[in-house]
Amino acid sequence: MFMLLNAAIAASQNCKSDPKVVAACFTVHGKMYNANGGSVARIWKIGTKRVLGVTRELPESLDAHRGSDFDDVLYGDFLVCPYTKEQPGVMQLVCVESGKNLVNGRRPRSVSP
Repeated sequence: MFMLLNAAIAASQNCKSDPKVVAACFTVHGKMYNANGGSVARIWKIGTKRVLGVTRELPESLDAHRGSDFDDVLYGDFLVCPYTKEQPGVMQLVCVESGKNLVNGRRPRSVSP
């Protein structure tokens, strides 16, 4: 029950006003996907090798578009606020304020011979 309450509180808070934000928020055109390893989701910045780690619950309006399967992806323009500074070779941690131009998709499945 504590975890459910904690998640509800985190989702209701505004990402932009979080005191942990270290720099200005920015928009990323990317692909959001579910991942293991300490983040709620990850966002690949399309056209780069950069991946952002989303470390807190997504806004309800955005979470409703995201699938729960590891093959589900969500393309769009995400307004993110950084919790860490960008460093080469290190995943930057962010929270997501909002998303627009959202399109659902699926990861391609590899074919075994």
